[in-house]
Amino acid sequence: MYSVIVVDDESSVRERIVSFLEKRAADDFRLLGSYENGYDALMYGIPQEPDLIITDVKMPFVDGLELIERAKQELPVVQSIIISGFDSFDYAKKGIELGVVGYISKPIDYEEMATSLSKAKSKLDEYFEIAKEKEASKDDHRLDWEADIQKLLTLKDVPPAFESKLKADGIDLSGEGVLVVAFDPDKDENELTLDESEAMEGELSRLLDEEFDDLRGYSYSMPPSKVVLVVSNHPYDKEKFARRLRLVIGRFNKSSGLVISCGVSDWASLSEPFSYRKLYRHARWALEYRTVVGQGVALFYDDLQKHPSTVGKVDENEYRRLTSLILSGKADEAKDAIRRLVNAISNEDFRDSYFLIANNIVDAILKGCLALDQFYEGYMTHIEMTEMVFSARGAAAVSNAMSSIVDRITEINGKKRKGGVDEAYEAVLNYIKENYRDRNLSLPLLASSLGYSLSYVSAILKRHDNSFTKALSSLRMEEAKKRLLQSERPIAEIALEVGYDDPYYFSHCFKKIVGKSPMEYRKNAEVS
Repeated sequence: MYSVIVVDDESSVRERIVSFLEKRAADDFRLLGSYENGYDALMYGIPQEPDLIITDVKMPFVDGLELIERAKQELPVVQSIIISGFDSFDYAKKGIELGVVGYISKPIDYEEMATSLSKAKSKLDEYFEIAKEKEASKDDHRLDWEADIQKLLTLKDVPPAFESKLKADGIDLSGEGVLVVAFDPDKDENELTLDESEAMEGELSRLLDEEFDDLRGYSYSMPPSKVVLVVSNHPYDKEKFARRLRLVIGRFNKSSGLVISCGVSDWASLSEPFSYRKLYRHARWALEYRTVVGQGVALFYDDLQKHPSTVGKVDENEYRRLTSLILSGKADEAKDAIRRLVNAISNEDFRDSYFLIANNIVDAILKGCLALDQFYEGYMTHIEMTEMVFSARGAAAVSNAMSSIVDRITEINGKKRKGGVDEAYEAVLNYIKENYRDRNLSLPLLASSLGYSLSYVSAILKRHDNSFTKALSSLRMEEAKKRLLQSERPIAEIALEVGYDDPYYFSHCFKKIVGKSPMEYRKNAEVS
């Protein structure tokens, strides 16, 4: 069943649509709410993440087309049906650009409504349809691709002989540039069902092929993760790429019931030197920020580099999974991995190599720390820490000593990531505070000005139970309250000062947020 909101400034029209949905479409659509204008829908309806918007075109404050356009910035999968009492080519043209699935003229005809709802359901089904079988391999080279790409992403420089092998296996790395995307479920590996694990391979591959049919993608799986090397013949459009990734994530969640996130490396031009290995590391590093940003997100490395973390340098070793678990915030799984490793080496066969391997385990643990300077501050020195590990007697005691290091790293990583995200959140709020008077201020403008992607800004606002509309409106109202109390100037003048052309729109927003009209607020303040 799909969720829907209804938006129309005529109460009789809203009531008819709601009645129709409840009586004739209840099996397919669940009503989340109805709103009398686009502003209220943005404030209270869109945060509920509807699958469908049924909206009038001509409404006060925020019209239907603007509502759809702004909703799609945060909900790229959302479908829409527009209603209008005007027969306008411009409305229809804009509706087509926004992907509207139905255009209904007033007075509303129930058959037209039924047809439009059927189209909306078909479109949503098309997006969220679960593949009954894994998609057949499109190329006989698929298995070769997996091995090749996995090896390629470990290389800093690509030897000529390996380049020849890639070409022979059908991997075309020519074009404008490349990047790496790493997908991963947002639940622990040991909690995944068999169907969910299979969906990460079959269903996710199908959705990626559909949404990115103009790009070349070569992937390999490291269950339950999937890594994709994306090659493009066109210049990189980050926002377009981010929108398509969010579509994939949203569709996958609907079709499989599993929430996934992805990390995206920076873009590498194929005409300049770069490291495939570094791209892979950047994608994985970005992905780990979901531990503080939230689930179901697409995280871009260059967004997160605005507030870089200090990552300690330690030797590479074979315990990558242990490091990855710590970076992912999966402390319990990391401790289990430590116990298994320590138990494995605690016997006579490892008498001569025990200390070397134990030291490698400690190195792997430390590699998972985002700020080694903070790790050692107020803690043990490195020598004291290794002495603690090596002086422990018995496998259980050694595991506990190493696990205590994991606990400290987990706490530091959480604070470090949260600090970076909180800094970004403060930057967003500060930008709104500095520019709230601008009547053209928008979420895309804010994101572009700060150098973030739309998806990242939306994610960090959502993490703080906030949205662009809510943050901007709240700040404008706080400033308006000050001005209302400081002078007797006309309401229309104050409205202009805080970013509203229309004083009636301003009054509506003010009453929604403050609970009183601007005039009532001023009078009550005078009485008190």
